[in-house]
Amino acid sequence: MAPAATRHARLVLTDADTGLRLDQAIATHVPSLSRSQAQRLIQDGRVRLSDGRPKPALIVWAGLE
Repeated sequence: MAPAATRHARLVLTDADTGLRLDQAIATHVPSLSRSQAQRLIQDGRVRLSDGRPKPALIVWAGLE
């Protein structure tokens, strides 16, 4: 069986994202993902921030990478 395709994306959040949960911000920037799919990616460790592994409920701010 062939491995699943892996997609990588780099998001830099803006002022408009400030105050959103991380899962909401990801779902906003990647329309093909629902919020629950974004939550699963975060929980599975497939979302990384410059300062480590986040939780889905992390409140984001502009410039977060």
